[in-house]
Amino acid sequence: MATKTVTTDTKTFTVREISITEMRDWWNRITMPGHTCDVVSEFAVPGISLNDLAALCDCPTDDFNGLTYRELEAILTAAKELNPHMFRARDLLNESCAKIAEILGDAFSGLVKDELQ
Repeated sequence: MATKTVTTDTKTFTVREISITEMRDWWNRITMPGHTCDVVSEFAVPGISLNDLAALCDCPTDDFNGLTYRELEAILTAAKELNPHMFRARDLLNESCAKIAEILGDAFSGLVKDELQ
């Protein structure tokens, strides 16, 4: 299993490559009903939540609290290099959700128009 060490201004993180089993576990975790969503965690860096980034570093998400975007970006770069399959899956999931939202929005819009007429 490959790893990369990233040193930020105040801490050092080891980003690791994940296995296919861990990828399946991640998928099951994020698709589980009742999965909570922390908006800051989801959007702090593009393409991955802080929770998922922490899992790739084997550290608690709170370890990122004092970091700047610049520092998180360095960790993200290493994570993308080691785990392109996870980022492809996240991108496909985001694209699918956006398409579903678009379809539902169009359908709802049509229903509203029908009701108003």
